[in-house]
This record gives sequence, C-alpha cells and structure tokens, in this order.
Amino acid sequence: MRTLATVLLALVACNDAPRADPAREAEAREAAKLDVAEGKRKADEHADDLLGAIAREAVRARRVDQADWKWATCHDEQKGFDAVLACAVAAEEAIAAEAAGMASPSATTTCGKEIEEVSQRFVRAQLVHHKKMTEFLRSHRAQLEGRLGAATLGTACGGSACPDKPMRDLEADNFARVLGITCPAVAFRCGKRSCSVNVLLESLGVTGSASPVTVIGTERVVTLPKVEQSKGNTIELKNL
Repeated sequence: MRTLATVLLALVACNDAPRADPAREAEAREAAKLDVAEGKRKADEHADDLLGAIAREAVRARRVDQADWKWATCHDEQKGFDAVLACAVAAEEAIAAEAAGMASPSATTTCGKEIEEVSQRFVRAQLVHHKKMTEFLRSHRAQLEGRLGAATLGTACGGSACPDKPMRDLEADNFARVLGITCPAVAFRCGKRSCSVNVLLESLGVTGSASPVTVIGTERVVTLPKVEQSKGNTIELKNL
C-alpha cells in the first residue's frame, strides 16, 4: 500500500513534468508539412529532369534506330547497286540530321545524365558506322555493281567476300543499351512493370499504347514534354 509520502511525491512529479506548448506543437506541425511539400517538390523535379532527358535524347536515339532498321532492310532485301547506295545515303543523312540536333548535356540528376550519355553515344556510333558504309559502297562500286545485280548486299558480301566491309562498335552502337536503362524506376510508377526507359517509351505512347505513368511520391500523371528540334519546329514527341 502506498504511503501518503509516496502519493505526494508522485503528484509533485506530475506537476514538474514539462507541459505541452501549443505554439511549439503548431510550429512542429507546420514544419512537418513543409518537409512533405519539399519532398514532393524534389520528387517532381527529379521526374521532370528524367523526362526531359528522355524527350531530348532517348526519343532521338529511337528515331536513329528506325533509320538504321530501314537500312538493314535494304541491306538484306534490296538488289541493284544504285538502289542499295541510295538506301545507305538516306540512312546516313537521316542520322546526321539527328546528330546535328544533339545539344550539350543538360540533365542534372545522375539518372538523367546516364540517359543523355548512353543515347548520344549510340547516335554518334551510328553516324560513324553509316558514314563508313556509304564510303565503302562508293569505293567498291566496281567490285559490287555486278554482284548486286542479282543479289542483296548481305548475300554479295557474305562470309569473307568483303573483308573491309564496316563492322559495328557493339559496345556503343546498341540501342538495347538505351532501352535497358533502369534508373527511372526510382522516380516513376508504370503500373505493374518496372519503369525502364523501354517501358517508359511504351507507356508514354512513343512505341506503344499509352498507359498511366505517375511520379512516385506525388502520384502526378506525366507525359513527355515538347522539345525544340534542330530545325526550329516543335514536335510532340509522344505522337511520333
């Protein structure tokens, strides 16, 4: 059983306990709100930096990849030297135009910088390869003109028939390296799929049917921004 002294000591302890300060509690609540708002602001800024890098360079790299695929079709299916050369020249010119439109890297986040660097490296490697291919065809007209009358370049230069035919730099000249960049997954939510560059391009309507992409931390639904192209015209990249 507690003694009277024990009870008195407990009462004194309760009275000496620090009392809540309504002003400080209100200040703490406001500070917590500011912290949440600042976190959301940073999440949106991070997401916008990545979207800008994708719109400027990953979509450009995709257009270059498309030009390369058109050339690959000619390489494997087209007959006739002049027709094959025309395909090669068209691919080189299309890729050169894209390379000329590349701006100095401007991303500020680590992921945005990676997207820019890998995409631009791919475009530069493609341009080098296609310039070499065009030069190869022109310098080997005498050797190839007769063969390409009845065969494709892929067949005419099969095996060791064209030892100096240009080879790709597989380290840099690989669009899959652009598509495989996974760091956007920390900034975006793409349904049940992890938001790699490939999934983002699909979800944002560049390479597939659009589906919701949201910013982690704010749930803001995003689209690709418009960017100024080298010729001065504004293109809605998500509609390409």
